Amino acid sequence: MHNIANDKGLVCTALIPVNPEPDQPLDVKVLFRGTHSGASAIVDLETTGAGSKTMRDNRIKLLNEVNSIVGNLQEKHPGTPVSLSIHGHSLGGSFAERFTSEVHQAIFHQNNHGVDPVVIATAAENQDLFTDAPKQRQRMVDNLQSRIALNNKEMEGKNYSALASLSGITTTAANSARLTSKEARVGEGFIALNQELNQPPQKQKLNYFKAGGDWVSQAGNRSLGSGFSAKSDVDVALLRKRADYGGITAVHPILGHCDHPLMRYHDKSQRDVNFDYHTQKKEPELLKKGLTSGRVLPQAAQKLYSKMPTALAEPITWVKRQHAKLMGKDATQVKGMEIKTQAEKEQKKAEKAQRKKP
Repeated sequence: MHNIANDKGLVCTALIPVNPEPDQPLDVKVLFRGTHSGASAIVDLETTGAGSKTMRDNRIKLLNEVNSIVGNLQEKHPGTPVSLSIHGHSLGGSFAERFTSEVHQAIFHQNNHGVDPVVIATAAENQDLFTDAPKQRQRMVDNLQSRIALNNKEMEGKNYSALASLSGITTTAANSARLTSKEARVGEGFIALNQELNQPPQKQKLNYFKAGGDWVSQAGNRSLGSGFSAKSDVDVALLRKRADYGGITAVHPILGHCDHPLMRYHDKSQRDVNFDYHTQKKEPELLKKGLTSGRVLPQAAQKLYSKMPTALAEPITWVKRQHAKLMGKDATQVKGMEIKTQAEKEQKKAEKAQRKKP
């Protein structure tokens, strides 16, 4: 177990296989914790969606750390397939969706530094990516081109060959807040591009658990993967409890926040648990409805904030970034929290206590 981050509402842990069986596939599990403190509650309230700003500030550091973990495992077991599983509940589920998008962006950057708009549109069409109108398809192409240009700057000189060599990626999000429509389209676009351009492609699976009446699941506009339809190579599934199940957990399973949420779903007064199960292979419209209905912040407010220049939205951050550039430092790391293991944090505490002794 490797603690990747544990600070300011972002708690991320990697579970790494130790002494695996010979010739058995290896899977690295990256776990994001849900709301658990005042700091993480603040992260829940970020204007463009739970965890959006925190992930944006720390994405490069998280990608570097996970790439290193995967790379070390690949070096120790050459020729053995290594996959990545990304999990989270509530705020952690939102982080899991966002980090899945970031991993695909890093993979695309490793293999392709630029791509023709026609290729983006073709990949979306080949992967049967839902587009409700021609304007939305063009918007997705424009957003991907903009993100590719940003990644070419922020990921310059980074080597994500380990992530690009993954055999597959599985994401599981439980009772998670959704992304904005723009974020979801960007993530789905990169997944579609990687499925089309990488040979062989990393198999992507997206799994969701949701409870009927859970208000957190209604926050935001879309869940990552809700845009993929039946013919796509991407597998998307939704397991949903049909009815509320009493008490405070009918709204959101706060009491079981650190437990596997299905443990809280089971109604002990009944033998059979009432679940609906939808996939985009069998019931694409029902899946799409279950992963896109409801929102908290109006789309207009989200768009206004997301389009606002950093100099206006976060003037202090903008000044710090300009100062970092003048000093020859990496401006993309401004506002990013220091990624420390729990052992490093404990060591710093011990050193601080030692200095206080007479």
